[in-house]
Amino acid sequence: MRERTAGLLWVLFAASLLAACGGSGYGGGGGTPGVPGFTVGGSLSGLGPGKSISLQMNGGDAVTASANGAYSFAGPFQSGFAYTVALLIQPLGQNCTLSNPSGIVGSGNVTNIAVTCTSNQYSIGGTVSGLTGGGGTLQNNAGDDLSLSNGAFAFGTPIADSAPYAVTVSTQPTGQICTVNNGRGTVSAANVNNVAVICSASAFTVGGNSGSAVVLQNNGADNLTAAAGAFTFATPLASGAGYSVGVLTPPAGQGCSVANGSGTIGANVTNVAVACAPNQFTVGGTVSGLSGTLVVQNNLADALGVSANGPFVFATAIATGSAYAVSVLTQPAGQTCVVANASGTVSGANVSNVAVSCGVPDLIPVNATFAQQAGLNKAVAARLSAGNAGTVASPPITVTVRLHADAGCVSAPAASLSADMVALGPSTVASAFTPSATIAPGTYPSQSLIVDPANNVAESNEANNTLCLTNALVVH
Repeated sequence: MRERTAGLLWVLFAASLLAACGGSGYGGGGGTPGVPGFTVGGSLSGLGPGKSISLQMNGGDAVTASANGAYSFAGPFQSGFAYTVALLIQPLGQNCTLSNPSGIVGSGNVTNIAVTCTSNQYSIGGTVSGLTGGGGTLQNNAGDDLSLSNGAFAFGTPIADSAPYAVTVSTQPTGQICTVNNGRGTVSAANVNNVAVICSASAFTVGGNSGSAVVLQNNGADNLTAAAGAFTFATPLASGAGYSVGVLTPPAGQGCSVANGSGTIGANVTNVAVACAPNQFTVGGTVSGLSGTLVVQNNLADALGVSANGPFVFATAIATGSAYAVSVLTQPAGQTCVVANASGTVSGANVSNVAVSCGVPDLIPVNATFAQQAGLNKAVAARLSAGNAGTVASPPITVTVRLHADAGCVSAPAASLSADMVALGPSTVASAFTPSATIAPGTYPSQSLIVDPANNVAESNEANNTLCLTNALVVH
């Protein structure tokens, strides 16, 4: 008996130890019911844009952060929990260090594990060829001067990862022109060694013709504001150097293309052709409630058959600044579809908010009013004007005139008189007079629609001493 009691105590002791450790060899997440739990984390600083870092605790739990600021491991962790945090994956092009990586959870959250990242440094260089004279000087980012000489070169000042570089010839050598190719870019976790400086006694210009006023660049620099017509870049290029013409700023709302825009120069280039045209954007949206096949059109053309609910896009793109108007060309069998957000003007983006809703044929807008002013001892006439989306199907609509005891038409009705109205076609108006309906002293008429077979009543009242009108009802 004594042995059994001792064994039971040992099991209970071991279970308590396991609970204190959170039930895990490395985590402690989940905690113990009734025992306070805390977070383990800290702050991250110096992480470059678009980069991420992964941390690991006790060889198990991991957390990935992609922005500077606070971070924490999944918890909770209970008082007495021992932790050691290590770097699992360093961000590309950076080196990160940890402060206060180890400790024991006390009576509050751990927030002092600091991660500090710095960007690695990389060299900028390449080769010089064709140099025969002296006195030439290169610069990177308008500084860090380096004398020109044939062969490989590297600037003395390294550049941080993700930083831009721009290699230029600040001083041309005697009797020659030197041109820099591949001289501009952004450092991306590696040394740059493909800058090519080509020197020659001969130099040529680059030009051509543009159909519109644009701002052009050659080899990522030498900006030129060109009017429509012929153009020539101001900076000549050394014979044997490469050229690459691009559009820096197109005309507003337009996109441009460049033909004959790149190559190796050996004579004046005059055939670069720049063509610009209005940007084109698509028109589309979504279809809902469809159970057959629907044909929609844009600007009374570009017909598109749709046989499933969900997004749709017309095939023909529209130039920015142009109008669009979506309509139903062919209704699906047994249904009526209406278009919301159907028209507008394209403005620098795809149109995707056109909404086509389909339903049974009696889903049409109906406007209800009184055909004549109601008064004491006068018959009441209800008039309905159908919309243009379809036809109200059988069974017929029931027009209900309700008599209220107050001028505001908000009290419970004192009486109700009804008359059936036959089906309405598109854009039609019909009237129904309630049989033997008269207005008793001290009562005021109200109007509503009851739609069979659901027998739902749609009613709204206007505070008027002689009329209560119902407007913009939708029969459904």
